[in-house]
Amino acid sequence: MSELPPQGEPAGLPEPFPTPPPIPPQVPAAPPSPPVLPTPQPDLHRSSVLLAILSGLGLALAGLVALGLFLLGLGDLARGRSSQANASSLFSIAWVSLLVAALQLPSLIHSIRRLSGKTPVEAPPHRRWLAATLCLVLMIPLVIFGQSLTIRTTSTSLLFLPPLQLAVIGLPIWWAFETGRRGLLGGSAQRRWGVVSVGTLITMPVVLIVELLAVVVFGLVIFSLIAVQPQALQQMQDLLQGMSRGAVDPQAVTGLIEPYLKQPIIIFMVVAGGAAFVPLLEEAFKPLALWFLSGRNMTPAQGFTAGLASGAVFALLESLFSLSPSMGADWSGVVIGRMGTGLLHVTCSSLVGWGLALAWRRASYFKLGGLYLLAVSLHGSWNGISLLSGFSGTLEQAQPGWMAWLGENGNWLLGLLVVINLVILVSANRYLRTHPEPPLGGAEQPPADPAWAPAPVDPPAVGI
Repeated sequence: MSELPPQGEPAGLPEPFPTPPPIPPQVPAAPPSPPVLPTPQPDLHRSSVLLAILSGLGLALAGLVALGLFLLGLGDLARGRSSQANASSLFSIAWVSLLVAALQLPSLIHSIRRLSGKTPVEAPPHRRWLAATLCLVLMIPLVIFGQSLTIRTTSTSLLFLPPLQLAVIGLPIWWAFETGRRGLLGGSAQRRWGVVSVGTLITMPVVLIVELLAVVVFGLVIFSLIAVQPQALQQMQDLLQGMSRGAVDPQAVTGLIEPYLKQPIIIFMVVAGGAAFVPLLEEAFKPLALWFLSGRNMTPAQGFTAGLASGAVFALLESLFSLSPSMGADWSGVVIGRMGTGLLHVTCSSLVGWGLALAWRRASYFKLGGLYLLAVSLHGSWNGISLLSGFSGTLEQAQPGWMAWLGENGNWLLGLLVVINLVILVSANRYLRTHPEPPLGGAEQPPADPAWAPAPVDPPAVGI
């Protein structure tokens, strides 16, 4: 009996669909490795190049001026006691020039580091504030020692007093700057020192030139009033002839001008110019360095901090040029008074810098106008009270009343203004710390911004 094939399949025929071989299990493919990008070469930023050139030239020129003045001062000092007064002035200006040269060095270093692709590392701001506060305590022994040097005009005092003046003027300004920027993310060290370089080399000369032109115009007005009187005209001609021969009598100059300075109209012009024109001018020009950053992504805290630096530089140079070793017993009083002036300049410039950042960031031009007017008001009040204090004796005779009262109580009012400026500075700092704003683009601001300009956005853009 033959074996039958299974039903449904014809006998002797091959299988129509052979069984496929088993499929091996799928192994997930490895992700592709990222392409190896070439190491980026340092980008030559135009702003960093310009800043390096500016600070380098400033360092060289100010250093050469300081060296020349030192040599001239030593020459006058070697001639004897008759040339000590001239040597004192030369040494003072030489130390200021040396300070200007030293202030360019950090900006130059940061610019070179930026061009080479390196990022600077900043120390925590609160440590600097503590250091500035501790150094401020040194003001008491330094002022006492400096006053003792001004009483005795010797070769030792001429050599040691000018650098001492840098310390007694600079320490309070440094403390005001650190108080204003305490805890704020104010941008990179390159930006801050760039503001310092622009302030010393561009802003200060521009302000001095404009103010000098204003003084010339005011002097022409005074001389025009003198020229209408025959006797005064003759005295002025004699004075000009003496000046042409190199013989100037200070008492003759004082005797010619003093009667006119007692006239109410002249007093009004001097006070109005100092309390209105000068603040409007200086508060507009002091933050000049910020205009080079107008197209940058600047936060309010960064604008505020840049304004602090602008005001500190201006206050430092103005105070140093107003202080002279030959003041004698008045030296310590001028030093104490310049402490309040330094706080004033730092506070006012920080407000204007804050306003500029708000205007460029949010188009808040009304806030800019309000902060600018507040700065001008603070500055004008300080100048007006100071000038009225100088005219206090004359005002009692020429124009008694509220102006005379302001002149008599000028020191108390200036002390009150110091407190007001400090409260405004601390309050502004506290507001900016409690209302931080990141750079435009939504990115968080890093603890230490390594560039002169704002943090990079997407796509990453490197610039100062």
